[in-house]
Amino acid sequence: MASYPAPRSPAFVLLPRTISPSTTAGPLRPLRRSDPPPKPTGMAATFLADVVAGLARSPKSLPARYMFDGVGARLFACLAGSHDHHLTRSELAILDARGAEIGAAIGQRVQLVDLACGDGLRTSILAAHLTSPARIAVVDRVAGAATRAATTLGASHPELPILALDAQDAWSTRVPSCANASRTVAYLPASIIGELEPREAKNELRRLATECGPDAGLLVAVDLKKDAAELERAYADRAGVAASFTLNLLARINRELGGSFQLAAFDHRATYEAVKGRVELQLVSKRWQWAAVHGHWFNFGPGEAVTTLVAYKYTLEWFSSLAGSAGWNVEHVFMGDDRKYALVLLRTPPSAR
Repeated sequence: MASYPAPRSPAFVLLPRTISPSTTAGPLRPLRRSDPPPKPTGMAATFLADVVAGLARSPKSLPARYMFDGVGARLFACLAGSHDHHLTRSELAILDARGAEIGAAIGQRVQLVDLACGDGLRTSILAAHLTSPARIAVVDRVAGAATRAATTLGASHPELPILALDAQDAWSTRVPSCANASRTVAYLPASIIGELEPREAKNELRRLATECGPDAGLLVAVDLKKDAAELERAYADRAGVAASFTLNLLARINRELGGSFQLAAFDHRATYEAVKGRVELQLVSKRWQWAAVHGHWFNFGPGEAVTTLVAYKYTLEWFSSLAGSAGWNVEHVFMGDDRKYALVLLRTPPSAR
């Protein structure tokens, strides 16, 4: 069993006899062990439950969504903009080169809903190619990010109605309705769709098809399968940003859940699993060790891995089949010159509900 009660320790310790009474405030008294931190409530309680459940599994894992606190989001943005990583660079290149085609395919008077807007740059580029959009809605899992992106969008597109929505993740917010829009088109980056197991991705794509309604659109960025060394380098960059991003999850657990992880006792590893079609980001224990999370104790053997994030890589055929099983039809595929990345525009049937 991987979760254990805290090791026994004395309820109090006595002050040494060598301490002079003159140095104490009154007679010598036992010093009681510090009380445990208060039990988390709300989102912190969910965070704790998810961490404890993940570390009790074999093999161990931690939910990826908790990697994107303020620090983690900034580190991921740095990783995405690095020379070794390609997701953001490839997506922006396609938007720059084929933005007019994408805008024409999306149509007029649409509501565009970016479900992971980040700094809003991608949304702004796409919005510039839309014809008379009814509204731009931006969503992000990082607190305050959507509001900042909306401010940036408002400065560059003052004529557009803009709605900002914060969410724990891209899948926790209902797609807003817009009465004066011809239809709704949602936008998902590859980093979001790739974090889900295919079964989970299918369920969430089906939910979006229902919430977006008939004749809706979904623009999905899809990172395609490619050389394993290239994929692993993207998630284990030479500058060490990916390692800092992964280790920050332990730092957050220490900070918010009373954890006792020693960050220097773990290595970062990124491995491409060809059979599963995904990159796995892991924390690997360097030695035998114990760590506590709010009174729950876990042991780690040397070389034992904790999976923190997965990034699925698709073929166009695989993704098209997945989308079709969730109620979407592939309408257009926009690719870069190297054909390693794609923006896929999906559509629901006019009568779908």
